[in-house]
Amino acid sequence: RTMGKGKMTKEKAQQCLKALDEKDEVLRCYSASSIAKLLDITARTWRNWVQDGQAPLPLDKWKGQPRWRHTDLKKWLDAKSRSEQFMEQFNYGE
Repeated sequence: RTMGKGKMTKEKAQQCLKALDEKDEVLRCYSASSIAKLLDITARTWRNWVQDGQAPLPLDKWKGQPRWRHTDLKKWLDAKSRSEQFMEQFNYGE
């Protein structure tokens, strides 16, 4: 299954981690579109990654929309920024 175009590098994951750290909003939850903007992908790609088990499951829904915790995203990005194999899967469509 094609998950859509997108490119994630270790540097990009580290930039995203830094951006999350700067927000210092540990209790904040993010929508799919907010995460997609942070990762420079489409919301559809993010939802596909979640559905395919490539990204964390949402915590819960707020007003009918799934939300992801700040801490969950940070842990996921941290783990993924350290994994060569994971990062290579983002370089599709080149």
